[in-house]
Amino acid sequence: MISALSTYTKEFSYNLKLAYPVIIGLLGHTLVQLIDNIMVGQLGTAELAAVSLGNSFFFVAMSLGIGFSTAITPLIAEADGSNDVSSGRKVFIHGLMLCFFLGILLAFVVLLCKPLLYNMGQPEEVVELAYPYLQWVGISLIPLIFFQGFKQFSDGLSYTRPAMYATLIGNSINVVLNYFLIFGIWIFPKMGPEGAAIGSLFARFAMLLFISFYIRFNQNFKAYAQNISFQKPNLNLYSTKIDKIIDRVIDTLELTRKNFYSHKMFGKYSLKEIVKGIPTKISYESNEENSVSDGGDAQLAWFKCTGSATTSEEKSNYKKELLKYC
Repeated sequence: MISALSTYTKEFSYNLKLAYPVIIGLLGHTLVQLIDNIMVGQLGTAELAAVSLGNSFFFVAMSLGIGFSTAITPLIAEADGSNDVSSGRKVFIHGLMLCFFLGILLAFVVLLCKPLLYNMGQPEEVVELAYPYLQWVGISLIPLIFFQGFKQFSDGLSYTRPAMYATLIGNSINVVLNYFLIFGIWIFPKMGPEGAAIGSLFARFAMLLFISFYIRFNQNFKAYAQNISFQKPNLNLYSTKIDKIIDRVIDTLELTRKNFYSHKMFGKYSLKEIVKGIPTKISYESNEENSVSDGGDAQLAWFKCTGSATTSEEKSNYKKELLKYC
C-alpha cells in the first residue's frame, strides 16, 4: 500500500518547493495593505477608514492586472518544455510590454475614479484623507503590474524564489518608510495615510528593480533575458498605410457647408450648432440657474458635483443639468 501511495506522493516535495515561494509572493501583496491598515489605524478611525476606502478601488485594479499577467506563466512553461527559446523570448518581451502598458492603463482608470469617493456615502473627513491615498496607490500599479510580468516569467521557468525575495524586500522597505512617513519621524513630515501610500509606491519600485536586475544578470535566465535587441521599426511601411487611410478620409465640414444650413446655426458649423439646427426642440441654451450650455459650463458643473462644499440639493441640480446637456 505504501508503495502504491508513493506513486502519487513522490512529486509532493517538488511541488511544495515550487509552491511556497508563490504563496509567500501572493501574500506579500496583501501584506502591504495589511501593514498600512495596522500602522495607519494607530492614528484614528478616520485614517483607517480612508485607507480601507482607497483599497476598495485599488484591489479591483490590482486583481485585474495580476489575473492578466498569469497568462505568461503557462506560455513560458510550454516554450521551456519544448526547448523553444525563441518563442520563450517573444512571450517574455511581449508579456513585459503588455504588463507595462496595462499598469499605466489601470493606474489611469484608478485616478479617474477618485471623484467617485465623494459619492460613496462616507464622511467628508474620510474622503479627504482617502483622496491622496488613492492617488499614490493608483500610481503604484505601474511598477506592481510590471513586476508581475517578470514574476510570471520566472515562475514559468520553475524559478519561483526571485519573486519571493523581491516581495520580502518590498514589504521590509514598506514597513520602514511607513514608520517615518506616517508618524513624521526624524526629518520627515507627518503624512498619515498619504505617507503609507507613498511608502507602498517606493516599496513596489524596489521590488521591480530587484527582480529585473536578478533576471538580467542571473545565469539561469541567460538564454531568455540577455542580449535582447529591438529592431528598428520600418517607418516607411507605417507611412504608406497612413497615406492609404488619409486618402479615404472625407472632410464632412465642406460637405455640410454645401448641403445644409439653418438660421439657428448663426453661421457656425460646430457639431453642437449643427445638431441644434436639425430638430426643432433641441437647444443647449437655458435661462435656468446653474444651466449647462457649453463645454466650459459642463466642466464647472462636474467639479461642483464632486466638491465637498456643494450641498446635496445643488449637486442634484448640477447632475440634472449635466444629463440634460448630454
